Amino acid sequence: MKWFLLALLALSALICGCSSGDVNNDDDHSAPADDDTHAVDDDAAGDDDTLNPDWYRTATFMQIFLRSFYDSNGDGIGDLRGLIVKLPYLAELGIGAIWLNPIYPSPFFDSGYDVADYEAINPDYGTLDDFRELLDRAHELGIRIVMDGVFNHSSWENPWFVESRSSRDNPKHDWYVWGDEPLFDCHDPLEPEFGQDRWTFDETVGQYYYHFFREQMPDLNYENADLREAVKNVVRFWFDLGVDGFRLDAAHLYYQDAEYCWNHPKTHAFLKELRQVADEYGDRVFVGEVAGAPEKVIEYLGDGRDELQAIINFNLTYGFYASYFLHTPWPIETMMDLTYERFPPGGTHAVYQSNHDFYRMFGLLLGDDDWAKMTSVVQLTLPGIAFVYYGEEVGMTNGHEVVVDYRDAARTPMHWDASPTAGFTTREPWIALAPNHATHNVAVEDGDPHSLLNHYRRVIAIRNARPVLAEGSYTPVVADSNHVFADLRQSADDSLLVVINFSAKPQEATLDLSPTSWGGRVGTPRDLYSGAELPHLDAFSAAAYPVSLPAYGFVILELVGD
Repeated sequence: MKWFLLALLALSALICGCSSGDVNNDDDHSAPADDDTHAVDDDAAGDDDTLNPDWYRTATFMQIFLRSFYDSNGDGIGDLRGLIVKLPYLAELGIGAIWLNPIYPSPFFDSGYDVADYEAINPDYGTLDDFRELLDRAHELGIRIVMDGVFNHSSWENPWFVESRSSRDNPKHDWYVWGDEPLFDCHDPLEPEFGQDRWTFDETVGQYYYHFFREQMPDLNYENADLREAVKNVVRFWFDLGVDGFRLDAAHLYYQDAEYCWNHPKTHAFLKELRQVADEYGDRVFVGEVAGAPEKVIEYLGDGRDELQAIINFNLTYGFYASYFLHTPWPIETMMDLTYERFPPGGTHAVYQSNHDFYRMFGLLLGDDDWAKMTSVVQLTLPGIAFVYYGEEVGMTNGHEVVVDYRDAARTPMHWDASPTAGFTTREPWIALAPNHATHNVAVEDGDPHSLLNHYRRVIAIRNARPVLAEGSYTPVVADSNHVFADLRQSADDSLLVVINFSAKPQEATLDLSPTSWGGRVGTPRDLYSGAELPHLDAFSAAAYPVSLPAYGFVILELVGD
């Protein structure tokens, strides 16, 4: 299975990466001081002086594959009005932002990532007016909307490419990558569904065009200044409507040549131009899907204020896989050291377990609710932006039907109830449901205080109430059990100690708190999740503080009576 390959890659990266790079490694990663100097007040965009340019840093995001979220009109396909109907559910869950997978017109060769029109809505999902209403309703509930920016490539049905392939003399011909013969060879052996041939011959112009992915998805040519300006204007179009940001798809591939297949130096210059567009509006965010060694992905944060605000940290996710299946936190600890602890001040990352390109974590955890509760606490208490994939909160497992490719396993309809169509639609859904829809759904779990759904509600509520979990400093705490993970999260006015058992067996562990700020404090640690109180902490017990945890147990501790 592909997840197993990813875990092996994670282990290889850990082994190889620990000795790579002369990067500053402080013991404590402090949250940056508030700095709004980069925010530009733009009255034309409807902005004002109350903007919060760092809102994303503490938001809990939900990633939504709209086609599978909720069908409002009975055609078997999720849509914008369906999402509007379910906004109160998301607000009650504690979601502060939504990342929407592509909702643009598309021939669907790659599930919407082949965009046929960058400034329109796929009719399957509704209209631009529906989208405007979604923005209004979401913002009323305090929920931001982040779009998917698919700017490495377009659909071959996109008008830009239709013009590009019409003639070598067309002004848009150089908006894509053309050659009289294949100019370089870039492919990803771990993505065989996209094929091995990256160049396709076009009879009309008598040239080859380049596509890192499928032939129906030609790559944009960022060497062309007009193309770069057109992409920035697309971003402005959605920002002017009120969109709060973009998740940038495959941002590490924007420039490619014979020397660089990934992470071309020129990519950073363009991303800095995009960041300037965001700063025109004052409170917009770019989260980059970037891949590569830790020292390479860190570069996409620039100096912390001039490039991407955040990156999707694949390396940490691979560390999750390795840690969960080896039942030890050291892969996560090492990946945090190689990535987050070395970020520039101001830069952060998206912390996620599952998404539209990965098998669902709950399926990989063999449908074990207790194991899933533990892994969710890891995700939701680590520093950074938490990205929860829709359905993860009720324990959706992987589906079995393929419409486009194997990744459809993670893109099945949301489980709203135990009915034959899971409450997603009144007709046959566009793809078959996951097999556990009758046992793991919102209706069944809503009234069960011990359900996975109510667990997510509780942990997200803790995270939202205590911003230190998202943006406070991160200090690993030494435990005498290799199954126990502990870290202290601290800000100027708050601190929490998180302790998690990665083992399926109970653990009796002692923590060395003496080097931390808790080493000189006196009080009673109280678990925010259960309300339970742990043994008294003082200077004598700090060096060997005892913690007892059940199988896959955890505590999120505050110190009271100090």
